[in-house]
Amino acid sequence: MNDMKRVADKYAQTSTWQFQRGQELIELVGIKAGDTVLDIGCGTGELSLYIAKIVGPTGKVIGIDTDVDRIYIALSSVPQSVENVTFIEGNATKMDAIAEKSIDVVFSNYAFHWIQNKDLALAEAYRCLKDNGVLAIELLGELVPFLQTITELSGVDGFKLLQKFHCLNVNQWQRILDRNNFISNVSWPSFDYHFENLHSFFAWWEATTHGEFSVNNIPNYALHELVILYPKQVTFSGHSCLSINKKSILV
Repeated sequence: MNDMKRVADKYAQTSTWQFQRGQELIELVGIKAGDTVLDIGCGTGELSLYIAKIVGPTGKVIGIDTDVDRIYIALSSVPQSVENVTFIEGNATKMDAIAEKSIDVVFSNYAFHWIQNKDLALAEAYRCLKDNGVLAIELLGELVPFLQTITELSGVDGFKLLQKFHCLNVNQWQRILDRNNFISNVSWPSFDYHFENLHSFFAWWEATTHGEFSVNNIPNYALHELVILYPKQVTFSGHSCLSINKKSILV
């Protein structure tokens, strides 16, 4: 098994936190039977399959992700009886495979903070959405200080990884949605992370960052201090940026 395949497998096993947050977003947006849903940053496909049950046989779910190994797992996990889910490798800033005005809901759960050119991605979402379509997004509103500190401890690779997060605060996100013609409702909810121990936290963070974080890069002395600080559970808090947006019709 190549290393990226191993990391993708680990993501499928450890992404419970993302799945739970995604379920809450799905409930908020009100996805219903018959909807066609585009899941941007679908990962290993668990939420896409969850949405497929909601939209039913008259609906459709298209999952898109840049990580080919995650897409492979997603494709492999679709039961033969499920025919309303499609997974494709692709980038949110260039979704040529998605027809114009073909989507009822563009859904993205904890993926947009990886996208640097959010204007281009939102323009693509706008193009794909039907005139009465909805864009539902939750992303990191901030890189939690704990995550930043842990990542910095991993040295040069950690600092490179931090540059790949493109988080926005409420005002920044509001402005970017406005200029891309979405009628937006942006909130800044707080949430908690809970892990049984350091090992489960490190496994989740490595998988979430596509293997770009590695606990092996943390010096032994620093790792020893972390073990002392967190002998059992690892708990910390942060904020997300959540928005449910209507497509504004241009005249």
